[in-house]
Amino acid sequence: MTENIEQASGVIKKIFSLDDPLSLTETQRKEKYSFAEFLECDVESLKIAFSQMKGLPPHGLALFNFSLATKIQHEHFMNTNFVWDKYGLPKEPVLLNVKFDVIRRTGDFFAQPVTINSIGSVLQENPDDAWANHYLPILQSFETPMVYVLYTDDELSRQHGFPFDLGIPLSIPQFDDDSQIPQLFMKCLREGFNVLDTYQLFNFEQDIINAAYAKMMMSGRFDVKQLEYINSFVRVKPILDSILEDDGISEGFKKSDTKRYTEVMFSPKSLPDLTIRKFSEHGEISKTTQKLSNFKILNELGDRTAELDSGDHMFRFFNQQYTSDYGDMMWVPFLLKGGEVSFPRKSP
Repeated sequence: MTENIEQASGVIKKIFSLDDPLSLTETQRKEKYSFAEFLECDVESLKIAFSQMKGLPPHGLALFNFSLATKIQHEHFMNTNFVWDKYGLPKEPVLLNVKFDVIRRTGDFFAQPVTINSIGSVLQENPDDAWANHYLPILQSFETPMVYVLYTDDELSRQHGFPFDLGIPLSIPQFDDDSQIPQLFMKCLREGFNVLDTYQLFNFEQDIINAAYAKMMMSGRFDVKQLEYINSFVRVKPILDSILEDDGISEGFKKSDTKRYTEVMFSPKSLPDLTIRKFSEHGEISKTTQKLSNFKILNELGDRTAELDSGDHMFRFFNQQYTSDYGDMMWVPFLLKGGEVSFPRKSP
């Protein structure tokens, strides 16, 4: 424990050695002090080491607390999917400005994503903007997609006349891959599925989809509910492929049924058993399938054929097991045009 405290003491002293950080380049600041050393120390050792220090600068307590808050927040980012759940997996280097003064004032987490293009736009309007000129080359120096988390506290900066800011790279988690399927899944966890997501996902072969899902599952970064939500998406493609192969999509419909809507209710634990209901602009096609009392929303969805264009066939696959386990409706939508998985096109 004593050794840990001595190490923490040395790291804290380096923080206070930066008398004028703004006059230094990013490289010069890193040569004097690397926040990676602070991250490596445990919180308790840092607190004890700081309590034993004497001759602190006027901003010493505020700077230590800022650094400690940064460490705790960044470790949370590294060990969870908080950033990826909230902002998605980036396709290029992105700056994420976590503003502690706003968080302290509002009581809610606040961070502002900043892209290379948005910084470029600032410089087009004002080529001398110091903030943009400082952070644009930093973002451009990264060769792969990542998040550069910039922790700031403007209130403390004004109060002490000392820059309260720390920038730390946050790497993309290992479950991401070149297919970008995990990025699509992450987006769906945040916003839900739509027919465009389905169209994009089903351009991939099932084994590629399965491999991407397996990486996410093995990463240990997702809870059971999230994995089962994504699994609905993964399981539906083989069901649809089977229906398309058997030409089951047209069964029961007449030529006069030009706007078609099909509900397929399934449970991953009881496949291949399915409950299917079909509708057109003329109403429900068959009354042979028993309606489920706990799926009242399905009766409302059956009236939505009016939203379709002539020749469209909308599918919604409902995961009954997910709804039963979590009390939330979960459906995966598909749009067929001419028997092919498609997506809505805006009218010219």
